[in-house]
Amino acid sequence: MCMWKRNRFVLPALISLTWTMLAARHVKTFSMPDSLLLFGGSSGYCITSPTASDQVPVPRNPDGKTGPVALPGFSPKGTLVSSGFPVANDSDRRWGIRASVGVYTMREKLWRTYGKFSQVLTTALSYDGSRVAFMAEDAGPETRSLQILDLGTGQINKLKEIVAVSVSWSPDGKRLALDVPYATSPKVAICEIATGNVHEVKEGHFPAWSPSGEWIAFIGASEQEIRLMHPDGTDDRVLISVKNHLLGYRSFGLQPVWSPDSGRLLVNEYKGEGDVQDVLLVDVKSGKAETKSHNTDPIMGWASKPEGEK
Repeated sequence: MCMWKRNRFVLPALISLTWTMLAARHVKTFSMPDSLLLFGGSSGYCITSPTASDQVPVPRNPDGKTGPVALPGFSPKGTLVSSGFPVANDSDRRWGIRASVGVYTMREKLWRTYGKFSQVLTTALSYDGSRVAFMAEDAGPETRSLQILDLGTGQINKLKEIVAVSVSWSPDGKRLALDVPYATSPKVAICEIATGNVHEVKEGHFPAWSPSGEWIAFIGASEQEIRLMHPDGTDDRVLISVKNHLLGYRSFGLQPVWSPDSGRLLVNEYKGEGDVQDVLLVDVKSGKAETKSHNTDPIMGWASKPEGEK
């Protein structure tokens, strides 16, 4: 079964990209007008525009031992990519590696790394591009915590110890939407950054806050629905759903990806056992869906093309 669909307490199979799994994928992407799209790729990430395609290779551990790679973040202007990956061997840590949070600057074509962890699971760049929220473990899953990196100072602040999966910023930078994998059913929760307080909102997972701040898109608990709700949980509705067919199971995986104008979503639909996926473009008002790419790499970010770029 696809690594995004396995038991939500099994780590790192839940959300960690491995070199083996990525290398097995078809290298296939697409572009959108006046936009930059971030895809997972065979050796890192790929950023596409209507006129170009840029590779963002994830550095390999210079000591040679590979390990889990985190889900990435993408800044709204497409200037930064965040991730987490092994940077050194460390026999005292889980997986036998030491991992760091990495931030890649498109202008400089350079990764900078921060912190020392057993594993970094997922990262998200704030809307102003000044901070990275991430989930990391110092040892095993019991040490997982939500942390925030200030890119101006390089300082990392541990906000809360919590077993959560994905993270998404509110546009005002004051809250984070989390995916908390309880045994009975996953929950979408909101964390107040000022206090660290967390409150559950709805059943579901992989929440993604819209750039307008009005909506949170998330995957329903059945994994066969993309749902929308306001951040307080009101006006919860199904935007699009899929059903199983004779050839196998169909489901959605990873966070829905918002357009910069909050009018559309790109979502990953998995087919069969999850080794094959399509990317769908969904209109938020009508729910009308269009298949943008068959058997593609997973879509992970959508940014506005920087001003002045051709």
